[in-house]
Amino acid sequence: MENYKIIELRNEPYNFLIIATSYVSPLDSVDNIIKKVGQNNSNLLFDLTLINGIKKNRYIEMKYSKDTNLPKFNTVDSISPTIKDLSNKFFTSHYAIVDKSIVPNALKFLIKNSCV
Repeated sequence: MENYKIIELRNEPYNFLIIATSYVSPLDSVDNIIKKVGQNNSNLLFDLTLINGIKKNRYIEMKYSKDTNLPKFNTVDSISPTIKDLSNKFFTSHYAIVDKSIVPNALKFLIKNSCV
């Protein structure tokens, strides 16, 4: 099983949302993710809630260009309500993934109830 879920986005500043589904960071699988999205230029948003909680490094953006072959990473301070809603819907429909995460139980409760 992969440690992430890829969701294609439309009309957003990012092409794809990659949600961490375990304690293993999807940032460790960047090469595989780039192959799966199959684009020469991509702007990806990583949701690391199940790893980092709701800290400043919850969202990481990665800009990738095949020409440079060196992805650029940055933390993201805020995301659109649409992306936040997609992320919340994913977590509320995948309780088992949230329950197996390493975040504290109080945060698990909040995540499963769309309160973050």
